Amino acid sequence: MQSQITLTLNARCLQQPPKRGGAPVALMDIPEFVAQEFGLRGIQLPVELIRGRTLREMEDLRHHADKAGCPLLVLSQDDPIDLGASTDGRDGVARIAALGSAARHLGCGHVAVRTAAPADRVDAVISSAKRAIDMLRKNDVGLLMRSGHDTMPDPASLADIIRRIGGFHIGAMPSFADSHESGDLAGAIRLLAPYSHLVEATIVGFGKAGHDKWDLGDAVEALRGVGYMSLLSIDWRGTKGDWVTNVHRAKSELLAAIGREEQVA
Repeated sequence: MQSQITLTLNARCLQQPPKRGGAPVALMDIPEFVAQEFGLRGIQLPVELIRGRTLREMEDLRHHADKAGCPLLVLSQDDPIDLGASTDGRDGVARIAALGSAARHLGCGHVAVRTAAPADRVDAVISSAKRAIDMLRKNDVGLLMRSGHDTMPDPASLADIIRRIGGFHIGAMPSFADSHESGDLAGAIRLLAPYSHLVEATIVGFGKAGHDKWDLGDAVEALRGVGYMSLLSIDWRGTKGDWVTNVHRAKSELLAAIGREEQVA
């Protein structure tokens, strides 16, 4: 049986110009570039790419994505949002609500954020997250909570928080990098994948023996082992080499691990 894991791209890498020269790809051209250059049909959009943009511009970007057959799927933010603050998390809830409004105009079905949850503030985080989800539901958008070495280093804690929040509008968005940092890449993936709508396939570089720091095949096998059938976002975080070439290699190696061949256009 063929795996139903779908490869997408974190558009964060498009803040860099392609090595072949010129400026970074213009915002409105990103969906067509991703579809034509990589043959991918979905985008994880970092909020940095739309900061300062108007609602009209976000709706135009959605139109370009639909036209290219490369929809915007998840609006993600790297900077942590504090949901357990002593002010009852109101600022954090408002920030997530604003992301939800942007996601609706972009056509994204989820927003993904990081938040710290120290043991003495877990209840406050859960309470604030529930309020944020109530506001996101008005825009028909779900919330994905991201693991992170600095914010949520224990995958079991994140899974427990998601279970306690409950419902269909909450999930996880782990990454290969964060899972590796936990000390048990495969174990962290197996724990969080059942709650996940999207998993970031973090790529930091390739050597002669394959991907640096962790084995992409092991990570994908952990996903397949728990029956994961959703989105896998190629997330280039490297600092050396041509990112376009590295994304192509990542796509090829991930497809091989998933058990699918590269399609010929």
